[in-house]
Amino acid sequence: MSKSLPPKQFDELCDLIVALHEKSITPEERERLEAWICRDEAARRIYLQFTHLYANLRWRTMQEPDVTLPVSNGVEAASRKPILGFLGDVCDWGGDFLSRGTIISFLVALGLPSAMVLILVLHLVRQPGVQVSTPSAVVARVTQMHDCVWDQEGSSVQVGADLAAGRRLRLHQGLAELTFHDGSKVLVEGPATFDVQGAKQGFLHVGRLVAHVPKGSEGFTIDTPEATIVDLGTVFGVSVSEDKTVESHVFKGKVEVAMHNAAGTAAEPPLHLEAGQAARISATKIGEKLAVHWITANRRQFVRRLPPPAPAEPKIHFVHRGSANPLDEGWTFNVYQNKKRLPVKPAPDEVGPVMDGQTAAWMLNNNSPGRRFQYKIEKTEELVRVVARQAEQKGWVLRARIKVESGPRNPCYVFFSAGDKSWPLFMGQMRDGTQRLTLVGHSSLGQDAQIHIDNSKDRFVDYELRCAPGQQGADVFVDGQCVATGFQKVDARSTVPLRFGLQDHVGKAMFTLVEWTPLVDSDAEKRRGGGQTQ
Repeated sequence: MSKSLPPKQFDELCDLIVALHEKSITPEERERLEAWICRDEAARRIYLQFTHLYANLRWRTMQEPDVTLPVSNGVEAASRKPILGFLGDVCDWGGDFLSRGTIISFLVALGLPSAMVLILVLHLVRQPGVQVSTPSAVVARVTQMHDCVWDQEGSSVQVGADLAAGRRLRLHQGLAELTFHDGSKVLVEGPATFDVQGAKQGFLHVGRLVAHVPKGSEGFTIDTPEATIVDLGTVFGVSVSEDKTVESHVFKGKVEVAMHNAAGTAAEPPLHLEAGQAARISATKIGEKLAVHWITANRRQFVRRLPPPAPAEPKIHFVHRGSANPLDEGWTFNVYQNKKRLPVKPAPDEVGPVMDGQTAAWMLNNNSPGRRFQYKIEKTEELVRVVARQAEQKGWVLRARIKVESGPRNPCYVFFSAGDKSWPLFMGQMRDGTQRLTLVGHSSLGQDAQIHIDNSKDRFVDYELRCAPGQQGADVFVDGQCVATGFQKVDARSTVPLRFGLQDHVGKAMFTLVEWTPLVDSDAEKRRGGGQTQ
């Protein structure tokens, strides 16, 4: 028995299978097919493989009723049959084989219900005018983006995303760099609609772009509604306005611009533009021709390069945000009484997450005089050394957003220490309910200055300490306004770099932010402004 079939025999076997499927097989052909399958292992293997593939494809086709195939005659009729009709055909064919009474016929009949997928495929590829669609090839990739806002369909576009031929991109704002497989780069500026058409081709419906085509990739093409721009080794810009007016600006090298006629093909000999030249092609025709105006290339009209990336945000070493449990953020919680730590846990109404209107916060509520609640970052020698070095070399910023609900004796505090210096902030309430900040230490306002915060009743207040490298003390900001400078306290080496909580008397406060981080640059001078208030 042969292990494979010659091409002519393979084609003949396929024809017999298709004839069986179409019920056009003659008794002699049926007998030949059965005998062939019985005696030849290769024919049997091919038949069973076709059977399995056909069954899977046929089953999927029947479960997708909205999909229609451009086929004709018997195959079109078969594709419209309901599932019971198809199973009925299978039973007919299987019963006919079983009537032959041979073991091989029995096995073939058992395989037939999973069979007809490949027969359908074989039939389809023999139908004139039938095209089998294949997935579009990936021809480009998104390599950079800046402040991009896409439409809903493109909301998943990210740097590194592959783009297949035929992909349409609708960019509402921002800049997106697309790198094609030939090395050409297209910088699309929103708002724009751009189609990725092929490995060396795109279509700009509306908007602006700049194409950078490297040497050796000549022929890169940008289509537009009124013209086709073909690169001849260059950097060029293309814009398409809402009224379909097209402009092509050449910044380096040269391009060829072919204008379209009503059929969308070249209407006349193309224009050739060199560096410094540009052409405006108006959708308004003069006679039968598009209106063409020669203009000077305008570099300022296009964004030719992405802006440099913003400096990396500094690592925030210690942070609490919103209603998150500070214990999950790396803090340690303790309750003290008379400077001794108590082995007790506060009640749910004393410590926990809260919502204040639309603001999520972490609440501390001390109902017992003499107790003190404290969240802290535990000191290790290495941690303190790193913090002190960063604070000295780069400067630092401490931010807190707090609402004091009760406690006239400054119950709430935020405290940062580095080396032999500390910067303690204490917050409390005035009798009228407005909030008050006390700077425990020396500042430009004197020793232990108190700052009354206007219009602060029943709201969260933003506090910030900012210390530049080499600066003797920190600048103090309240709600973005500088209220004091040179603030610091000379203290013994603290065992805790950062802490926040409630003092040892009755009070209640809510914290939405506590964070410390080194500065990106020394911008304390830029932040100074406004008058001091007391």
